[in-house]
Amino acid sequence: MPLTIQVEGINVYGTHGVYDQEKKNGQNFRIDLLIELKENILNFENYKSESFENTINYENLVNEVINVSDNNSFDLIETFAYEILNTLRKYKNISKATVTIHKPNSPLKELVEDISVTASEEF
Repeated sequence: MPLTIQVEGINVYGTHGVYDQEKKNGQNFRIDLLIELKENILNFENYKSESFENTINYENLVNEVINVSDNNSFDLIETFAYEILNTLRKYKNISKATVTIHKPNSPLKELVEDISVTASEEF
């Protein structure tokens, strides 16, 4: 079983959404990442290496998410999720990534507790 890294609740502010008010005023999003490392990178045989070469720097993951949000405006949070996945492709230690984007202030916030989109990709 591969080693997984979870980063939950990355808070970003962005102008993502279909409606004019979403693009004009912006809103908060909460993003969760689930990263699976390649099995030959960090496993029971070599876990004592204590090196970033055998894992992923969590700070880099958070910064990737923030950069995608800050430098883009997406109509669909589905597209937002896939753009985050696309930026994670450059990390050679990742075998699979899952991104969940929560939209807590959607226009339906009075009717639902949460709206989210989850996208996964194997690299």
